Amino acid sequence: VNHLQPLLFDINSEVCQQAILAMGCMRDDSAIKALFNILKVKYAPLFLKQEAVRALNWSNNFIALDYLKSCLYSSDITLIQEIITVLGRQESTELKSYATEILIEFLNSEQEITYQSQIKQLVATSLGELGNLRALAHLEKLADDDNSKVRLYSKAAIKKVNSQQQ
Repeated sequence: VNHLQPLLFDINSEVCQQAILAMGCMRDDSAIKALFNILKVKYAPLFLKQEAVRALNWSNNFIALDYLKSCLYSSDITLIQEIITVLGRQESTELKSYATEILIEFLNSEQEITYQSQIKQLVATSLGELGNLRALAHLEKLADDDNSKVRLYSKAAIKKVNSQQQ
C-alpha cells in the first residue's frame, strides 16, 4: 500500500487507474482508506473516482460500504449512480443486507436527488439484485411512482426479490 499510494495521484491517469485496481485487490483497511481518499479529492477526474468506487466494492468489506455510503450524500450525480449500481452487486449475505439498508436509508433521506427518476430506477434495480425482503415495502412504494419507467423497474425488482425468496 505504501508503494502504491503515491501512484494514485500520478500525473499519468493510466498509472493512477492501475494503482486503483491494484489497491482494490488488496482488501486491506489502509488500501480501502486510500481509495476513499480519491473520492474526497475535489479535482480528481470522474473516471478515476468511478474506478475507486468499483475498487471499493471489490474489497467486500463493511468499511468500504461505509465509505460508499458517505459518498452517496456528497457526490455528483454520475458518481452517485455508480455507487448505487455497485451497492447492488454485493455477494455475501451480510453485505447484501447492509447494502440494502444503505439504499433504503438513502431513498428515505428525502434529499433532492432521490426524487430524480433515474436515481429511483437505479435504486429499484439494485434493491432487486440484492433480493432482501426488507426492500419490498420501498419497492412497492416506488411501483406507485408517477414515472412509468420507475414503476416498470420497481415491479421488475419486486418480481426478482420474490423469486429469490422461493
